Amino acid sequence: MKIDNLKKSKAQEEAFGFVVIVLIVMVIGLVFLGFSLRQKQIEPKQRLEQNDLLIAMLAYTTDCKDSTLKDLSMRELVESCYGEPGGECQDTRKMCDVLENTASSILETFLGRTLAQSRIQGYTFNITRTDTFIEKGNITRNFFSSVVPIPINGDIDVRLTFYYTSS
Repeated sequence: MKIDNLKKSKAQEEAFGFVVIVLIVMVIGLVFLGFSLRQKQIEPKQRLEQNDLLIAMLAYTTDCKDSTLKDLSMRELVESCYGEPGGECQDTRKMCDVLENTASSILETFLGRTLAQSRIQGYTFNITRTDTFIEKGNITRNFFSSVVPIPINGDIDVRLTFYYTSS
């Protein structure tokens, strides 16, 4: 009889120890979950500023002239690159090259100092259905994007993505 009580007592101690371990693991898991949910998110104001930058870039007038000697905007260059990938400016530069160089220059000018002084670590600029893709800095898993569709025989999306640190 004493042996049966001793076995029951040891079994209860083991069960109690197991419950304590499970509770400790659950508390640690909840703490980690709380920290991961508390990561700072990019404010909506910054997303609006990013969208404004993308819209302003598309309205920017480049130094590429068409056959009527009209200076083309970046939006017009996007349309030309999609419709006529080999199209040339009046001075024989390729329109798609001017588009990519202009976009790269604007982003570098606008974000050059910003990358060193902010949580933004890198960016990508991509125009679907064309070969235009610019990538700079560190690509992280935290990002926010802005997209401007350009309706031409099926939408072309101009996308600007900022990558940032979570701390």
